[in-house]
Amino acid sequence: DGLQFHKISMANHTGSFGTLKIHAGGISYKNKSDGKVVHVKKENLAKLAASAMGPLSSVLTVILSNGDSERYVGLKPEDVERVKSYCAETLQCTVDPEPTSAGGMHFGKAVVAGNVLKMLDAEGKLMFTIPIGDVSRVDHLTEQNLDLQFQTDEASSKTTLLTAMRLTVPPVAEPSA
Repeated sequence: DGLQFHKISMANHTGSFGTLKIHAGGISYKNKSDGKVVHVKKENLAKLAASAMGPLSSVLTVILSNGDSERYVGLKPEDVERVKSYCAETLQCTVDPEPTSAGGMHFGKAVVAGNVLKMLDAEGKLMFTIPIGDVSRVDHLTEQNLDLQFQTDEASSKTTLLTAMRLTVPPVAEPSA
């Protein structure tokens, strides 16, 4: 009963794949490498969103009623259409499109949404997200520069991954009297 997708990765779990199941009781993900299961009950779902990662892959974002979210990467565009239909019929929820930016803009707005830092472009389209739990340290380098450092583990040493990111925060204009 429900939908099942293999070779899906959970966005904040480096280098591992698993099985995503969407069923009448909610959404479950089982990590193939360590066997851990993440289950979101239907009553804890606030909304779902889908965004494209190019022409062949999509991301399903599960937003919980407490504001936290989980992102599942690797669905095909046709899988997203099946998820939309199933969720409308069985879970009585919609899967909203989440427009993404591919315009090469390097400025925008940072928004904290539950356990995720979302970076939006000037038009409000999603550029990328950072799970806050993955940030191990933030250094305030200068008045306008922040350096984010990310957690790494032994399993990630076999893959290429982002370990740090520098953000420039423009000065805020003083309000005029």
